Amino acid sequence: MKTTREFSAARRLAIERAAVFLGLTTIVYCGGRRAFGATKLAKSAVQYQNEPNAGKDCDDCIHFVPGATPKSAGSCKIIEGVVSAHGYCVAFTPKRL
Repeated sequence: MKTTREFSAARRLAIERAAVFLGLTTIVYCGGRRAFGATKLAKSAVQYQNEPNAGKDCDDCIHFVPGATPKSAGSCKIIEGVVSAHGYCVAFTPKRL
């Protein structure tokens, strides 16, 4: 017959293993989501154009990543390739003030 101390040790080991399993499952799940979300969209998919639309342009969008200098072209977090600071697409989301 097992003693109370042996039951406690077995219970503690089971809880530790469950915590490790849940932690690893969470890491794998989140890592997989990041890998699936890493693909950027083609410019044609978001109707990208090099001109602003009704005062909306890329440098006012939360997805825009500026170039190294103010005059150099930038990039976008969701669109492939180089984008103009004064371009526009249907994924435009204004920056919060």
